[in-house]
Amino acid sequence: MEGDKESIGRSREIEEQNRYLRNKVAGWTSFIKARLKHTECVTEDTAVTEHHKKEKSDQFTLLEKSSERLRLAVTAAKLGIWDWKFDEKCIHLCEDAKRTLGVKENRFYIGDILERCSPEDITDLEQLVQQCSNNENHHRFEFECAIRNVDDNQQRHIKFYGAIYFDAYQTPYRAVGTVADITDTKGEEEKGAQLAAIVKTSYDAIISKSLHGDVMTWNTAAEHMFGYTAEEMIGNSIIKIIPEDRLDEENYILNKLRKGETVEHFETRRLTSSGNLLDVSLTVSPIRNKRGDIIGISKIVRDITDKKQEERRKNDFISIVSHELKTPLTSILLYAQVTAKNFRNSRTVALKTVEKIEVQTKKLIAMIGDFLSLTQLEEGKIHLRMDTFELSTLINEIVEDAALLDVRHTIKVIGDPFVKVKADRDKIGQVLSNLVSNATKYSPAGGEVIVGFERNNGKLKLFVQDQGIGISKAEQRKLFQRFYRANDEASKNISGFGIGLFLVSKILQEHGSTIHVESEKERGSTFFFFMDEFQGDNI
Repeated sequence: MEGDKESIGRSREIEEQNRYLRNKVAGWTSFIKARLKHTECVTEDTAVTEHHKKEKSDQFTLLEKSSERLRLAVTAAKLGIWDWKFDEKCIHLCEDAKRTLGVKENRFYIGDILERCSPEDITDLEQLVQQCSNNENHHRFEFECAIRNVDDNQQRHIKFYGAIYFDAYQTPYRAVGTVADITDTKGEEEKGAQLAAIVKTSYDAIISKSLHGDVMTWNTAAEHMFGYTAEEMIGNSIIKIIPEDRLDEENYILNKLRKGETVEHFETRRLTSSGNLLDVSLTVSPIRNKRGDIIGISKIVRDITDKKQEERRKNDFISIVSHELKTPLTSILLYAQVTAKNFRNSRTVALKTVEKIEVQTKKLIAMIGDFLSLTQLEEGKIHLRMDTFELSTLINEIVEDAALLDVRHTIKVIGDPFVKVKADRDKIGQVLSNLVSNATKYSPAGGEVIVGFERNNGKLKLFVQDQGIGISKAEQRKLFQRFYRANDEASKNISGFGIGLFLVSKILQEHGSTIHVESEKERGSTFFFFMDEFQGDNI
């Protein structure tokens, strides 16, 4: 019995110990759970805080980037930012605005601006402020004025862009905006306005067209000159006013423009709306884009009808007088040649006199021939009588006549016999006569003159070379103009009308050739041109 009691007592003791341990474990478990829960809360709060910080950092970075983009854009656009609170007397300026307005301080008093503006601009500004003040919420505005720069006192054209803001009581309290220097733009606008006024009021027709020939602009003078309104011509082809026999002129002009050349004083004829032909002078220039590409053509057209009528009357007079003079001169020459033949065997004073009469008469006849040729050229009446002839024979004839007129020079002929060309023999003879005459005239000290031809790159090169006074580069550019005479000391006492080389140039143009010159002052001159050799059978 005692053993059983002892066993029961021990069991109770063990149970008490186990209960104590369970309570301890439960307590520690609750404590640990509580600590873990607290730790979780702290960790969660920390994570939220870090997230908010990152969000704010990202927003700040975006704000910085946006601000940088705005600053760069404003700088690139050459805009300055200004801010004017109406309860303050000054305007706050950024660096670009300070440069634009020519001031050094960040704040600029409104009174200083008004002092540098014209009275008209001040009045306009007051009216603008009044209009904006009567508006609700805010009002956008633009305002231009001329302001004198503080540093150099130079006037600059300034443009303000901005908006006026209103408070809850609809009272304007602030204006914010940008300012830009538009001096250069204003200058271009004024030039454009002046040009537009000139185009509109010009007595000359001013026309622009595309490279395809479509009319783009047509001023008032063009309407009066051709009888077509701008509405009738713009968008239509310029061919409408070009006679059929002159359509190739457009390609000729366009080709010159593509080479970078300007066509000046090109005389031609154009059609009016009534079908009449109008004498006009064209000055044509290319229209280029910023890259320099030709995108159109500009034409200034001048009515030269009156001028042409005067020229025709003058040419008719010259033609009549020339014919009237040429007839008796031809008779005088004939009589002189017959008389000289009778005196040929006796070297008397009479023979020398008759020979001088013959020489001077030939000079007069040649001069009259030049005037007649000039008249024919100007009227477009020159006709070439094409024939095949030997060059050496023609050159020898020219040289023989020149030798009679001049004894101070030795004239040498170079060229193979039997070489032929197909051309107007009289006109080519006139060309060579003029060149030989000039070679002797402009070699006052005498010397050798060489006249001849040679084969050159498949063509015949005809030339006249002298050892005379030479021609400067500046003079060479004008040499073939009508009535041009060299103005230097060495040339002023040499006789002539300034039509010989002009005729040479025009006659060769009719033959599809061009006159050239190589010369230096005091080193003589060489005039030359090219012709095709006739390849037919030599007879």
